[in-house]
Amino acid sequence: MRPGRGRASWEDWFQFAGYPKVEPRVVAYDTYSQVLAASAAGRGVALGWKYYADGYLDSGALVALSDGFVQFGGCCVAELTSKGQNNRLARQCLELLAHFA
Repeated sequence: MRPGRGRASWEDWFQFAGYPKVEPRVVAYDTYSQVLAASAAGRGVALGWKYYADGYLDSGALVALSDGFVQFGGCCVAELTSKGQNNRLARQCLELLAHFA
């Protein structure tokens, strides 16, 4: 996944699967709910976060394309607000997050 983007693209998925030059036909939706509903209705394949797809997968409305989920080096961005900069607990929380990054 390209740094700072915060999400995986089809390009990322195909590259991970060993097909780096595939250019799929893409239909854009405004929300993940719309993407998952369209995919469950048979209008294509969805790429999205596992958390959002779990209910569809558990019910059998969707099936995974592979044996497992691909994890693309997760992204976490945190920054203190001006109020948070003066808050000892907020600073400690940010330091803790930095420890796990």
